[in-house]
Amino acid sequence: AKRWGVERGAKFGFGSIYHALGKLEEEKLLEEVGVHQDGNRPPRYVYRITESGRAAFYALLRETCQTAETESRDIDMALAFIHYLPPQERVLLLTRRLEALQPRYDSLLESAARLKDDQSLLPWVAQGVQHSLGRVAFEREWMRDVIAHVANWPTAPIREENP
Repeated sequence: AKRWGVERGAKFGFGSIYHALGKLEEEKLLEEVGVHQDGNRPPRYVYRITESGRAAFYALLRETCQTAETESRDIDMALAFIHYLPPQERVLLLTRRLEALQPRYDSLLESAARLKDDQSLLPWVAQGVQHSLGRVAFEREWMRDVIAHVANWPTAPIREENP
C-alpha cells in the first residue's frame, strides 16, 4: 500500500493501522487467521475479510464513487479499487457522481456572477468562490474523462489470500 502512495488519500496514519484493524475485527468485518514471524522481526498478523466485511466494502465503494467530496481524495481511493466492480456499474456510479456535482457547480456559478459586481465585499470572498468554482469545474471535466475510459479498465475479483 505504501508503494501506491495510499497515505496521501487515506484518513489514517500507518502508525494507527493495528488500531483500525482491531476495530474492524470487533465489528466482525475482518478476522485474524494467523501470525507469522521471521527471526527477530515483529510478528505479522494476517487477516481475512468476512462476508459482512465484503458487503461493507462494496457499500462504501459504491457510495464513495457517487458522493466523494470534490475537495477530498476519497474519489482517488475509490478509483484505486474500482476494478472490483463490473465495467457497466463503474460507469453508472461515476455518472451519478458527475450528476451530483451539477447543483454545486450551478450554485457556485450563480454566486460568482452575483459577486462579480459587488464592490462591498472583501476581495477574497469573490476569489474564494472563484477558486471553488474552478475546482468543481475541473472535477466535472476530469470525471467526464474518467467515465469515458473506466469501462475499459481491467476487472479483478476480490480473492481470498491464504495465510
